[in-house]
Amino acid sequence: MQLKPKKSMAKKKAVNQQSWGRPAYSEQIYTSKNIKYCPDGKYRWVYELNMYRNPSILFVVVKIFGFLLAIPIYFMLVHPLLLGDTWEHIWDNAKYATICFGIFFLCVFLGYYMVAAMYGGIYVVEFEMDDKGILLTQKEGVKKAKTLGWLTVLIGLFAKRPGTVGIGLSAANRTSSYSDFTSVRNVKRYRRRHLIKVNELLYKNQVYAEDEDFDFVYDYIRTRCPRVMSKENL
Repeated sequence: MQLKPKKSMAKKKAVNQQSWGRPAYSEQIYTSKNIKYCPDGKYRWVYELNMYRNPSILFVVVKIFGFLLAIPIYFMLVHPLLLGDTWEHIWDNAKYATICFGIFFLCVFLGYYMVAAMYGGIYVVEFEMDDKGILLTQKEGVKKAKTLGWLTVLIGLFAKRPGTVGIGLSAANRTSSYSDFTSVRNVKRYRRRHLIKVNELLYKNQVYAEDEDFDFVYDYIRTRCPRVMSKENL
């Protein structure tokens, strides 16, 4: 009687890992002290962002309010220039705009650091990632975020600024966000800030990872975004 050769333990282990949900094309499961691979086939980790040292969130806030200021800048400076207004009048508008915008951005910075103090200087986010997408969930300070969001809504209503109201409603109603890899158009990395930007057409997410996990997270996301890979292969 001919005996069948025994299967290697490594092969059995690979089969068991695939039964947990590991993609067939993955060479191996990645694990570290920060990132854990779970039996449901998803990677999970928690990142604590130091709001004082890492300016990523502050940059987002400045960009949002800077975009809102683009309209008054146009009507104060660009529009008069197109209408042939005198340079003296435009220069007066520029000085007035500089003072107003300086005060405005000072308030934005002070407001950001006040919020950072309310969070204890730490913004905690949990990440859940598989081959289809990545989910970000705010783990601490959720009630504070909702309260601050509704305060922003009230400020916008009193100031009659729909844009401010919209930002406040978004902050008040959302403590988690999801990026579908099939909709992602580009993935950008900022290693010094431990930041990976996952950008769709009208929606953007910020993913954070420690130094030792940064390359894995970036490559995992990038290689599972069809639109990103198609651009790289052109």
